[in-house]
Amino acid sequence: MIDAAWEKLTFTWDPIAPSLAQGATDAYALGYLEVEPTDMSGLFRLDLLNEVLGQMQVPVIEVLL
Repeated sequence: MIDAAWEKLTFTWDPIAPSLAQGATDAYALGYLEVEPTDMSGLFRLDLLNEVLGQMQVPVIEVLL
């Protein structure tokens, strides 16, 4: 089973920021956060990562929250 799952695993450089934003929204809706989440764009600083990705000729990451 692990071998079959491993073949389907995809690694990515992308921190998948929208999933963090959705998790915060859900946590607030469920009462786990006292303050409604607002702008989380400052959580992701991708300049160094994108510099390395550019050197590797790999598409850079754009965080869209």
